[in-house]
Amino acid sequence: MWISLALAALVYIALLVLGGIGLSRMAKKEHKKYAFLGFFPIVHTWYAGYIAGEAKFFGQKMKRAGLYAALLEGLYIAVLAMETFTEFLMYLHPTEQTVLNAYGQEVRRIGVNVGEIPPALRWLFEPQGQIWMYVIDAVLFLALIAFLVTIYLALFRKYYARGPMLMTLLSTLLPFRGVTTFAVSNNDPVDYNAYLRKRMEAMRRPPYGPAGPYNGQNGPYGGPNGPYGGPNGPYNGQGGYGGQNEDPFSDFGPNSGSGTSGTGSGTNGGSNTGSGGGNPPDNGNPFSDFD
Repeated sequence: MWISLALAALVYIALLVLGGIGLSRMAKKEHKKYAFLGFFPIVHTWYAGYIAGEAKFFGQKMKRAGLYAALLEGLYIAVLAMETFTEFLMYLHPTEQTVLNAYGQEVRRIGVNVGEIPPALRWLFEPQGQIWMYVIDAVLFLALIAFLVTIYLALFRKYYARGPMLMTLLSTLLPFRGVTTFAVSNNDPVDYNAYLRKRMEAMRRPPYGPAGPYNGQNGPYGGPNGPYGGPNGPYNGQGGYGGQNEDPFSDFGPNSGSGTSGTGSGTNGGSNTGSGGGNPPDNGNPFSDFD
């Protein structure tokens, strides 16, 4: 147990130092005072809200969200400390009782010797007292998470506008608050609303429209100088398949052909001779030989 507590304390101190360094960098960029407060537990949360500035809590603007989060964090830590203390007392003053379970079988139950506990703390070991402790613990935890999400979302909107929600989740639901704060501390603060407007304007510009990389004036395919859409292209150009100087069905026209003569003989033994391109007799009638 002591080894686990020592390791947890070392990890907590390391994360607190990283978060303090990150908040100190942010404070220098925004010319904030008392940057050393970021290295203290609980006060670290207030100072993060102080740097984040105005935040929104369920749509309502809030200027002191960091202060409320720090107060809730202090109460929550106090409740956890009380629960840990009761478990420690149970470890120091154990007792065994033989009771009957729901099936009438005798079982041993390990509890605490209440007679050795100070009277002011005995209510913690009663069933109702333990239930109240669990309820208070759950309510404080949910309220604390809500306020932490509020202040860290505002903070990362200034220092990591590309993904503030991801960094907020890592800082509130997971114990990486010090790491994420330190990681973005070298970034310059930005106006999140202006950043969103810039992104929306970039999305509204069609990348493949008239000014796009492919259909623009200098595009490699659709532009006037392109190999396909230009005036000299193989499909739409002057000499291409879609051009005006070449008829793909010219061989089947009334004036087509290059033969020197065409001869047809009728039933009366007469012959008709066409010239000048092999035009069929009788003004292009293909069945004139059968009249």
